[in-house]
Amino acid sequence: MKHRWTIKELKETSDVDIIKTLINERRNELTNPYTPISSRLAKLPATVDDLVATNAELLEALRGLYYANSDDEDDYPDKQLYDIVMSASEKAKQVLSKVGGSK
Repeated sequence: MKHRWTIKELKETSDVDIIKTLINERRNELTNPYTPISSRLAKLPATVDDLVATNAELLEALRGLYYANSDDEDDYPDKQLYDIVMSASEKAKQVLSKVGGSK
């Protein structure tokens, strides 16, 4: 059965939660849970969560670009951002060394 959203619920519910609810509603409408579309819909909520997490990490990395020229932890607004930037920088160096880029 489809959920009837109230105005209050729509204001209080995140876009991600609404998307996941709609995906689950569509999946529940299917009569055979073993069809390819049902299997795909079953995986989508986790995919949405992964995309949200990835976007959050990218946003933090972009924030870190403002501080990319500094290795001094005191220049960063918080330690977590410093750790993210340093980790991303180290990962980038590893990837570049594997593909023959600059070190």
